[in-house]
Amino acid sequence: MPVSNLNVARRGGTRSGRGNNIYFVSLIDVHENDKEFLVNAELPDGLNKDQINIDVRDNVLIISGETKKDKKYGKGVTLIQ
Repeated sequence: MPVSNLNVARRGGTRSGRGNNIYFVSLIDVHENDKEFLVNAELPDGLNKDQINIDVRDNVLIISGETKKDKKYGKGVTLIQ
């Protein structure tokens, strides 16, 4: 399948801090040769390769990851800009 036929779906979310989750929409490069696809994806700051999950479901590549909150912030509001 040529790269031009790929349908890249991205799920985004809120960065408002109103929920517990902050979603990151990654920049992705996809390259193809006769044997394979090569996917380069940007990771958000603070996330390393050991914290990501790569899965294929129903012919869809899923790249996900999770970081834990830093406990030093405690309760209150943190504004991320």
